[in-house]
Amino acid sequence: MMIKTETNSRAAVTVRRTDGTVETVETKHIWITDALFGRMATATKAAGRGELLSYTNPEVEAEELRCHRCNTAVDESAYSQTEQMWFGGGPVKATTHYCAPCARTLKAMGEMQERAR
Repeated sequence: MMIKTETNSRAAVTVRRTDGTVETVETKHIWITDALFGRMATATKAAGRGELLSYTNPEVEAEELRCHRCNTAVDESAYSQTEQMWFGGGPVKATTHYCAPCARTLKAMGEMQERAR
């Protein structure tokens, strides 16, 4: 199983300036969603800085799916936990995978924490 990881670059927007020139500008955002682009376009136009035409997010590269604790290669059937995180101005789901031994360790740790409460 291959997963996609982002590079360290930033998202970029193409803007038509008020003098008619078109340029591509790197933003402070790592990732732009359609909703965020809409807000950016409205703000840019209201500020009189031009019109946003499009956006591009960083290219992603594939890498092998690995256990989050021990870095052992795993497949899609491996135990996983999914959390919601904020990324690029909106919520995204992040899934972390664990090999069988690490999953057993995490389960035992969780059970110990429950007994301690």
